[in-house]
Amino acid sequence: MGGVLDADGDGVGTDGLKSDYEITFISGFTETIISQTSDTSVSAGADGGFGTGGDDVYTVKTTIQLAGADVGDQNVNFFQVYYDDLTDGSGLKSSSLEGTGFGDGVLILDATVGLVSGNFTSTLQFVDKDNSGDFSFGDTLLTVALDNSGNGDQWSGQQTLPGEGATALQADVFYQNYDFFKDDISSMVADLFFNTSNVLPFGETNPSRLFDIGDGAGATLAPTLGAVNGLTGPDILFQTDANNSFVKTVTVPEPGSMFLLGMGLLTLGMARRRRSGDSVQA
Repeated sequence: MGGVLDADGDGVGTDGLKSDYEITFISGFTETIISQTSDTSVSAGADGGFGTGGDDVYTVKTTIQLAGADVGDQNVNFFQVYYDDLTDGSGLKSSSLEGTGFGDGVLILDATVGLVSGNFTSTLQFVDKDNSGDFSFGDTLLTVALDNSGNGDQWSGQQTLPGEGATALQADVFYQNYDFFKDDISSMVADLFFNTSNVLPFGETNPSRLFDIGDGAGATLAPTLGAVNGLTGPDILFQTDANNSFVKTVTVPEPGSMFLLGMGLLTLGMARRRRSGDSVQA
C-alpha cells in the first residue's frame, strides 16, 4: 500500500509507512474470457505501396472481456491484507522485483473474491516480410522490453507486447483483525468506487519474479512467459495501478456484505492466461 488519504487528499495515519511498517495485499482469482474481438490495420512500408516491398507494418489489436469464473471453476480464490512491522526483524520488506515479503507479517484481513469484471487489449505489431497479410515465420515482430520501470531492465531483455486494460473486483470479507479495522466490515454496507488500470510494459514498478499463492505457508509460483510476454505464455504479467475510495452509508446486521480494496501496483499474481485463461498471470 502506498498511502491512505482523507476526503481532502491529506495523508491519514501513515507515519512510518514503508519504513517502519508496511501493509501489503496479495490476491489470486480465476477469470474467464467471455468475448474476444480483433481489429487489424496496416501502414505502407518505406516504398509507399502496399504489398510490394515486404515491409508493410500490420497492427493487430485483440481485446478480451473477462469475468469471474463460476464457483465450481474457482481453482484459486483469495484476497488477503498483511501488516508487517519492519523494525523488529520479524518480517521481510516486500520486493516488487523478487515478489517476496508480501504474504508475511500479521494477517489483518482475509476474503474471497466475488464479482470480477475486466478487459485487456494487447497490440501485436509486425513487419510483413513475406507480404502474406498474416504474422508468419520470417516476419519481424515489434516488441518492447517488459521492464521499463526506470531503474534499468532487471529482466534481462525479456520482451513483451504492449497492452492496456482495466479490472474491478469485489471481495467478501470473512476475517478481520479488530486492532486495524474498528468497524465490523461484515455488517457494513459501503458505497465503493474502484479504478484500476492494467498496462504493459511495466513503467512504475518492477515485474515480479514470484507470486505468493496465498496458502499461508509462503509457497510461491514463478510465471512462465516464453520469449514474448503476452504472446508465447502460458502466463502473462501486467502492471496494475489501482486506487479506491468508499463512503460508509449504513450499518446493519447483514452478513456477507461486500468490501472492496484497491491493490495499488500489484502485479495480480494469479490471473493466468492458461485459465482462459491474469485469468489473465495477469
